[in-house]
Amino acid sequence: MPSIGQQSLQRRTECEVSGGRPSKYSAKLATEICDLLAQGQSLREICRNEAMPTDRTVHRWIEAKEDFRQQYARAREAQADAIFDEILEIVDDGTNDWVERTNSDGSKYTVVDHEHVSRSKLRVDARKWIAAKLAPKKYGDEKTINIKKSPLDDADPSVLARLADVLEQSESGAQEGPVSGDEAGTVH
Repeated sequence: MPSIGQQSLQRRTECEVSGGRPSKYSAKLATEICDLLAQGQSLREICRNEAMPTDRTVHRWIEAKEDFRQQYARAREAQADAIFDEILEIVDDGTNDWVERTNSDGSKYTVVDHEHVSRSKLRVDARKWIAAKLAPKKYGDEKTINIKKSPLDDADPSVLARLADVLEQSESGAQEGPVSGDEAGTVH
């Protein structure tokens, strides 16, 4: 009986021969996958199509092919933009936010469809999270802290020590009272 790896290889070979799912890399197929990703489709959705390779095959290509890895990364960034556009469409579409009901006397009234509004909010929140993961610099919550260097960071330690002494003397002199004419402006 063949091993599991041999069985898998046999199945892949049979698929290639019988016209099944493609598993051999081609630049044309890679570009098609990346174009669909950039349009907002998920890799899982793309790979459901029998004319496309499995997602596992695509991940193997990403690991093995540097040019495809870069193309795939750019497609994922573009996918974040497509998802952002979907967010705007969901938010701007209020067509099902209201539902018409009928009273027992036959009169009609309109109420908010809370289920639809909640579902729309969930769809937006999920897409915001995904866009932030795909393009964190563009759509993520910025949590970086920029620390700027002080000009004193690179100063000579002996100069800093003298400066500290001068400050200390000026503070102690301020406590003793005003400085007389000779002492003003003199640093010891």
